[in-house]
Amino acid sequence: MKILALSAFALLTLAMPVRATTFALPAKNPTITLVLPDSWKPHEIDYGYSAMSPDQDVFFSVEYTDVKHIDKMTDDNAEWMKDNKIEATAEPVKSKVDFHGLQGDLLHIAAKDDNGPTNVDFVFTDAGHDRIFMFTLWASDEEMKNHASDFDKIVKSIKPIE
Repeated sequence: MKILALSAFALLTLAMPVRATTFALPAKNPTITLVLPDSWKPHEIDYGYSAMSPDQDVFFSVEYTDVKHIDKMTDDNAEWMKDNKIEATAEPVKSKVDFHGLQGDLLHIAAKDDNGPTNVDFVFTDAGHDRIFMFTLWASDEEMKNHASDFDKIVKSIKPIE
């Protein structure tokens, strides 16, 4: 009887929807919302939120700043790359991107870290009121393939507040 009850509980747990939290950014006068799965353990950082996949293979963050402080943000992220032992292996590639309705500039950096080849992408979009969003993604191609479904849901969850 206990085995039957435990089996039923396990099946019920598997059938439960994935839990997620909706965030509005920036904190003052928000212009977007996004949803991060709770399994990615999102947490607040100085100017936004960051999260890692459950296996800690994929890092994602969204930050915002005033347009006049964009140099400080990029300097901080260069330091973040150094702290995480991420070294660029090629010149960054710039392109335009549609980040689920937000037009932005993508800076793609082919790199290496302690696990081998990896990528770091920075996407810069308008946050309104003379502010900028910076979305950061750090993962290898293989790690992204493994988490493509979750990441696709995160990107599709980004919605402008109207």
